Amino acid sequence: MKGEADTSLDRNPRYLDQVVPKRIVGLNHRVIGAYRLRKTLFALAVQRDPIIRNELTRRAYNRYRFFLWGVGPGCESNSYMADKPLKRYIFASDFDQTLTFNDSGYVLAELVGIPTEDFERKAKGMAKINLVQQGAELAYLLLHDPEFKTKVRKEHLREVGKRIRLKGDIKLLYQLLDAGIDGHRFDFYVLSAAPVEVILSALEDIVPPDHIFGTEFRYKPSGEIDSIVRATAGYGKVAVLNNLLVQQVSGPDHVIYTGDGSSDIHVMLHINSRDGLTIAVSESADVSQIAKRTVLSTSALAVLAPILEEVAGWERYRIRSFFEANGMLIQEWQRVRTDWLTVRPAADPEQIDGEPAASTLERTISEG
Repeated sequence: MKGEADTSLDRNPRYLDQVVPKRIVGLNHRVIGAYRLRKTLFALAVQRDPIIRNELTRRAYNRYRFFLWGVGPGCESNSYMADKPLKRYIFASDFDQTLTFNDSGYVLAELVGIPTEDFERKAKGMAKINLVQQGAELAYLLLHDPEFKTKVRKEHLREVGKRIRLKGDIKLLYQLLDAGIDGHRFDFYVLSAAPVEVILSALEDIVPPDHIFGTEFRYKPSGEIDSIVRATAGYGKVAVLNNLLVQQVSGPDHVIYTGDGSSDIHVMLHINSRDGLTIAVSESADVSQIAKRTVLSTSALAVLAPILEEVAGWERYRIRSFFEANGMLIQEWQRVRTDWLTVRPAADPEQIDGEPAASTLERTISEG
């Protein structure tokens, strides 16, 4: 209408010059910000009515904090200063019982007609006498056990990958980490002692093949396993991780690893000693006492919670909002601390006939 101030940026580009400084000085609760108007326009979010009225600012707006938002051709910041480079991290994950619900060895035994009890007995026997690196039991059986060696072919390993049951939301986890969160970008890798053919088949179209490291074999023309190239088990995971650090030119404190069992002990201890973040996804005493955080969930996306807390410094309400913005809901989030105690009798063990020398108690304390 005639006589009213023209507040359109298109018709009056000097509107910001006239309005923003005054409102900053007056600490008006509607606008706190600064601007740059050429190829890219930056403005701080406002309490209720952003100056830049478009879908980007509506989605980005958060009235509980201020952040810089970029609007322009090919320019969109992720709640982060556009002139600062992304902090790059390596996110490495185990495969069996970390991204899956069961062990690939059991699935393979069932597929080729070997009783799972036999596989379990042989694997536990090798682990007990420390015959191979922990986690490499299946690789040893495929090379040296007559029953496995005669029955298993390369196509069986691929079929195991199709049959194994994956945890939910692995693809969404990869996409979110790869896109970057609040100035942090995470390169997703899988490090596992499982045969690489199993992992490649299971994570096809989810994780790029060059981001997957598993046990590699050489095969005869018939498809029978001939020899082993590399086993990514035990300290083998540490070797792969060190190579990735050199390739990515990342610091050792920019490493996050998630695993579930004894095969992850070496790599977790290595990462902890270099100020990285380790996350256990099982209650196994082997790793839960070593890992800095433990997360139990049927969704692979759950590991984002400790990552956003420890790396990005987010509060729980902000993490919940982030999940909801990506179509997921944290329905229950209970934090529990578990204390493992070994209690021995104070008297001479010889005086206690027939009683066990020690007992282990577990105390679980809920923290809400």
